[in-house]
Amino acid sequence: PYFYETLGKIYLDNGQVGESIIAFEKARQISNNNPLILLGYSQALISADNSKSYLDAIKLLEKAIKKVEKNYTAFRLLEIAYGRSKIYGKSMLAGAEKSLIRGNKNDANYKATQALKLLKVNSPDFFRAKDIIFITKKNK
Repeated sequence: PYFYETLGKIYLDNGQVGESIIAFEKARQISNNNPLILLGYSQALISADNSKSYLDAIKLLEKAIKKVEKNYTAFRLLEIAYGRSKIYGKSMLAGAEKSLIRGNKNDANYKATQALKLLKVNSPDFFRAKDIIFITKKNK
């Protein structure tokens, strides 16, 4: 899988997004959804710059996060993909998670507070945003 992952990165670095996506898809299949390969694949999908590719990237990033919970890059890419898909509440929540991983409690608190205003009340994401607010207030 790593040959195709490397090939995907090379294609992406050279602006050949379509070829990059094909290479990353092969790497994903061979690796059985290796989370690091999913990150590269998601980056290529986001670079494709269309609605469907953003939604595909979100699905892959959510899989990666389930396998590796505290991955800064995964949450950064998820923040971008949700934002470009106009799913702003989840974008802000992903940004809060990203900031929390980096230790930027003020930014995490701000983004989680903004996310609360946009997320469905009493949803799992809503409660996660409340958790982040609690954690960041407690440790200020």
